Amino acid sequence: MNEMIERVARAIKEKLESLAFSGGPDDDKDQYLKLARAAIEAMREPTDQQRNNYFETTKKFYPKLSAVFSDAEWERMIDAALKEET
Repeated sequence: MNEMIERVARAIKEKLESLAFSGGPDDDKDQYLKLARAAIEAMREPTDQQRNNYFETTKKFYPKLSAVFSDAEWERMIDAALKEET
């Protein structure tokens, strides 16, 4: 199985174990938002497979380009996805 899928599944399982669903629609929405946040947070660090795919794709489509994968850039994208709207 895919490492990222396993990581996200573990994050959802852990968060579900810590949440108590009330049955009310608004409360449930908040709980599901917490699950979504936990899933996105679990993706914050890229996997080796993601890095390798990036290099392979870049080499294939842009052979003259020097491919540099930055974990920091990936983390900033995930952080932006987690940022609360103001």
